[in-house]
Amino acid sequence: SDAVEFRELAIPLSRRRPGIWAVKPLAVAGSRFREVLLLDADNVPAADPAVLFDEAAYAETGALFWPDYRPFLTGRGADSWRALSGGRWSSQPAAICWEHESGQAVINKGRCASAVRRLAEMAVHLEELAPHLPGDGGDKDLFQLAWSLEGLPFSLASPGPAAAGLEDETLRASPRGPFVGSTMVQHRSDGSPMFLHRTIDKHEDPYALCWDKVAVALEVCPPSPPAFVLERIRPDSRLAVRIVPRSSAAVRVA
Repeated sequence: SDAVEFRELAIPLSRRRPGIWAVKPLAVAGSRFREVLLLDADNVPAADPAVLFDEAAYAETGALFWPDYRPFLTGRGADSWRALSGGRWSSQPAAICWEHESGQAVINKGRCASAVRRLAEMAVHLEELAPHLPGDGGDKDLFQLAWSLEGLPFSLASPGPAAAGLEDETLRASPRGPFVGSTMVQHRSDGSPMFLHRTIDKHEDPYALCWDKVAVALEVCPPSPPAFVLERIRPDSRLAVRIVPRSSAAVRVA
């Protein structure tokens, strides 16, 4: 299609994780658009995402990010914070309190130019920074780190993420309940679903429905402790990790 243009990055990247995840921040930095919507290939809009460019939260800061399921892990040590900040921080900044999920982001590159440059610099060094980052050491928290280092505000979407999945009757009596999720549900400011990010089982049949239930956190976003956890509930399966409630009382399933 004439509406799609494929471009190669001028920077060689590792084909392995976590280095390959640098492609997302670098794609933002290299985009010719002033305002960009970053969207993972396994992330499907549930509504027209063009409305996000008119959201008040985006208009306020020029950067709209989305939360992950859990707080940013503390106790990482002064060495990690020095590594992540280029020596500027020796402890966790107050602004960095919750992990982010970079399956989607809306950024005004004109307003946030210094943060985008910082983001690209950090992405180039992602493999060295990965041991100091939460989770798998991917790109997802580079965005809030870059904005914080540049002293620029960003907006965090609310409410927090829900989960789409199935109910497993063999887990009905467990404290967590029968819900087993495979897809992260992110929202717009009015609470309506905006993105369905198939973070687990993403390489299965893309046309097969992988959920018929949605679990929503009952606490105010971001909840603490988190309403959802990643748990290995089937150690004998090929993909054992699933999104499950912290407890059955922490979510509403419909």
